[in-house]
Amino acid sequence: MINPIVAPLVKVYAGKVYSAAMLFTAAITPNITVSQEEKCVMGKLAIVRCLQVGSLFLLSLAGSFAYAQTPVAEQALALAHDDPQLKWGPCPPFLPKGCGIAVLHGDPAKDNVDVFFKLPAKSTLPLHWHTSAERMVLVAGELHVTYDGQKTAVLKPGTYAYGPAKLAHKGFCASADPCVLFIAFESPLDAVPIEIAIK
Repeated sequence: MINPIVAPLVKVYAGKVYSAAMLFTAAITPNITVSQEEKCVMGKLAIVRCLQVGSLFLLSLAGSFAYAQTPVAEQALALAHDDPQLKWGPCPPFLPKGCGIAVLHGDPAKDNVDVFFKLPAKSTLPLHWHTSAERMVLVAGELHVTYDGQKTAVLKPGTYAYGPAKLAHKGFCASADPCVLFIAFESPLDAVPIEIAIK
């Protein structure tokens, strides 16, 4: 099959098909006679082939340059709940004393923030709700969580839980050690106690 780019040049001779290799061989072999028209076809085929190879080279060069210039937006991250690098901040005042929040990724004032939430052992999490839905995994302790209208869920390390936006819930850290919960918020982080929300 003839390359569609080269085909118009080869069809100069209705009865013969000349490849670039055939014409090149004819051109460099002294005993073979090549007409002026055949030399013309050979020259055109060589130019087309050079253009094809040159285009491929430039495309690959441009791709390599673009890849090399693409900045890395951010670094990958892996943290354990007891990592000394974590910076634990205070919780809202209505939550138990000793409660803490460590931001893992993102900005709490913006969408898509990940945090560790630490609740002291044997402490109660008052009834409250969040503007955002919550995607959670308990990483330490045993946490009992009750959403309005639902049975209490017992979370143990490795348990996944989902909390819909604005659905009131409460909890209790039943373990002798603090409960640490990973939470992914879709919207900016907030916690609204039911008592304040009603006023």
